[in-house]
Amino acid sequence: MKTLFFLIILSFLSCGTDQGSCTHAKFTIKNETNKQIKILAYNKIYPSISPIMTTLNINEELTKTSKVCMGDVYSFREFFDSRDSLKVIYDTSKVQFFVSECGTNEKNPLSCDYYGFEGTFIFTEQDYENAEDCNGNCD
Repeated sequence: MKTLFFLIILSFLSCGTDQGSCTHAKFTIKNETNKQIKILAYNKIYPSISPIMTTLNINEELTKTSKVCMGDVYSFREFFDSRDSLKVIYDTSKVQFFVSECGTNEKNPLSCDYYGFEGTFIFTEQDYENAEDCNGNCD
């Protein structure tokens, strides 16, 4: 009797709205410069939280995958643990900043252009050239 009661309860718990199918999002960052890159990911809403640091050596890439279900989105914000701004340091000599924003034509890993199930952002020599000189004091 207890088994029958348990099966009935279990069948009710398994009912509900269809959540749809899930897939995996795959996002990659690549360093195609001839400089080591250090990426510091910040959260502007909570500035007291320490940034997440990611280092990419020359010609290195980092890929992350995440389970994404119907209604969810994935972007480089999630790649960087829901951070909304990045500070990219090239060999402690130049620095570049990115903030989460939409509607600009600038190359930016945190732009709305990178929402979906797959994305690749490549740091190039042109990015290094466009970065600001920090005279070795980039941190």
